[in-house]
Amino acid sequence: MAQTKRRIEAFDAELADFPQGARWREWLLRVEAAIFAAIEPLPRDALARLVGSSCNLDDLLADLADELRARPYDLVFVAGGYQLRTKPRFADAIRAANAGSDVHRPHLIGPLDRHAAQQIRINLVARRLSRRLR
Repeated sequence: MAQTKRRIEAFDAELADFPQGARWREWLLRVEAAIFAAIEPLPRDALARLVGSSCNLDDLLADLADELRARPYDLVFVAGGYQLRTKPRFADAIRAANAGSDVHRPHLIGPLDRHAAQQIRINLVARRLSRRLR
C-alpha cells in the first residue's frame, strides 16, 4: 500500500519536460486508457487528475471523441462520468461473436469475476501504453 501511495504521489500530471505536442498526446492517451479501464463511468474530477493545470479538459475530450470517430466505439457522458460505448451498428457482430457464450453477459458474472476481468483489462492497457512509450 505504501508503494502504491508513493507511485500516486510521484505521478507527473504536468509533464513539463515534454514538448507541447507530445504533452497533449500523452494526456489524451492517459485519459483514454483510464476511461477504457474503468468499470463505471469516470467522473470529470478523476480525469482532471491525469492532466496538467494548463490542459483544457473540454478540448482534450473533444479531441478524443474526434479521434474515436473511426473506431467502433464512442466517448459518451453517462451517469455523471465518461465511458467508451460500442456503436450500436456493431451490436449484431458482438452478439454473433459471443453466441452460446455467457462471457459477455454481465448479469451472469459475479463481482469477483468482474474484478478479475477488470485487472486483466488494466494490464492489457498498461502493456499497450508501455510499448508506445518505448
